[in-house]
Amino acid sequence: MIKSLTMGLSSGAQDQDSEIGCIDPNECHGDNEIEGENPLLKQSKDCADEFAAYRLLYALVQKDFGEMTKELLNAHAVTKSAGTRDVKEDKRRQRTTNCEHAVLVAKAVIHNDYHTFFRLYESALNLSAYLMDFLVQRVRQGAYERIVVSYRPTVSVEFFQEALFFHDLKETRQFLEQSGAVFVNEGSGGGPPFWVDCKTSR
Repeated sequence: MIKSLTMGLSSGAQDQDSEIGCIDPNECHGDNEIEGENPLLKQSKDCADEFAAYRLLYALVQKDFGEMTKELLNAHAVTKSAGTRDVKEDKRRQRTTNCEHAVLVAKAVIHNDYHTFFRLYESALNLSAYLMDFLVQRVRQGAYERIVVSYRPTVSVEFFQEALFFHDLKETRQFLEQSGAVFVNEGSGGGPPFWVDCKTSR
């Protein structure tokens, strides 16, 4: 009697196993799994775009031109890949992707285009502004040297403030003094200087 009951249980278990199917993880594959690709490690297009931009900006901060060249090529590839999205994604897409923004920043720094750099700095995407913070002083110094050489005979401190994205005139004067600017003495008024002598400034 006991033997017949146990035989019945074992046969029932076998029937359940046959209904459930294979439970061997080596033989069973998910429907969404792509051969040769781990879905858990795959980045979304948005993440790939964002972090490719960070790598490019970091290479720019470090002045690693070899890495910068590699990341520029990668950024172009990511941007091209992002352009293949469907219509719904295109509607949600920002006008400028992270990679496109980073490429424009790199071009602005390389060509000493401080106007474009500070415009991009103001419209930085996600966390790009934190990396661009490390480039601000470099861009300002290069811009100061170009302005002093290009303009004659004097340039106002207010012009430097607007062009180099300073918060106020006091901060601008401190930067100009540290950069070796020579201010024009406007008389005995005793007020803060408002003009920079481009000819005598270094």
